[in-house]
Amino acid sequence: IDVAASPGAHPNRVDDEGLGIYEAYAHLTPPKIAGLSLDIGRMGLKIGSGLLVGKDNWSLTGRSFDGIRAKYSRSGVDITAFYTMIEERLTPTSEDVEFGGFVVSTDKVEQYVVPELYALYLKDSAPYPIGRTLLTLGLRASGEPVPGLTYDAEAAIQLATVGVEHNGSYCEHSGSVE
Repeated sequence: IDVAASPGAHPNRVDDEGLGIYEAYAHLTPPKIAGLSLDIGRMGLKIGSGLLVGKDNWSLTGRSFDGIRAKYSRSGVDITAFYTMIEERLTPTSEDVEFGGFVVSTDKVEQYVVPELYALYLKDSAPYPIGRTLLTLGLRASGEPVPGLTYDAEAAIQLATVGVEHNGSYCEHSGSVE
């Protein structure tokens, strides 16, 4: 249960004071396809280190998404694809906000490097100036080269279209020596 997920709450706000469902999803594992699982419903997502897209465990309310997620894990390679509806606007012109993407990670590159590559797509179909399309490409590497010394580095670039304008930005995160 989460205070931000109340029925009347705006799905991206974290300051609503009602109660609602934080996560509730069906987890399916088809018996004929080893390594495949499907999640359907309201779920938390964590992409990369969780700074760009995460469950938001640091505030009073968490972040969750309504949608479907497929995961496939085999021989040290993990592939995840997801599609979610961030906001469903009940308008005749279908001005919804959709969010999807895929993540590929493996522990087979090198003993002390675990790379994770992701591509994220957000489409807000509202008319200008609210409507926008975002494409985010990111790479994360983490590992433990020696016992007790861990690292985590992540970089992403984001390309955006708002109305007729095209924009770009980037971010990076690094650190974590334990």
